[in-house]
Amino acid sequence: MNQWGSWFGLITATSSLCILAEFFIPKGKIRKSINIILSLFIISAFVGAINAAKQSLNFNVRKPDEFIPTKNAKKITDKIENQTEKLINKSLETAVRQVLTDFKINPKKIEIFTDKNEDNCIVMIRCKIYIQKNEPGDTEKAKENIRKNLGICTEFTEV
Repeated sequence: MNQWGSWFGLITATSSLCILAEFFIPKGKIRKSINIILSLFIISAFVGAINAAKQSLNFNVRKPDEFIPTKNAKKITDKIENQTEKLINKSLETAVRQVLTDFKINPKKIEIFTDKNEDNCIVMIRCKIYIQKNEPGDTEKAKENIRKNLGICTEFTEV
């Protein structure tokens, strides 16, 4: 904003000086040459102001890799992956617990294990369920239901 004020001030001062000089120029052949000089003076003021405005405008756009520093990118990615893995494990545990409740099985503990491929995609999910000895529910039917509906290989362990 300050540059625009300076630009208008420069144009106003140049125009005022040229108008005052116009009053003091004697009539005759010299008047034409001085008018040409004053015109060039005003044109140079406009060109200088336009050049300064052009230099002050920055059209450079930062590249996307400049937005995230490479040092922190790995840390951020690792944190997101860890949070996602914890969320998936918690969701799977809740789903398994719901199936076990349907079969009247009260688990002591549920462990979810996931394996990932080189692209960090989950490719295999295993579940280990700890139950009390002589649990009244049907563990074989629950195991089959979990494998069929959730796609999780399940193992029951009595404690």
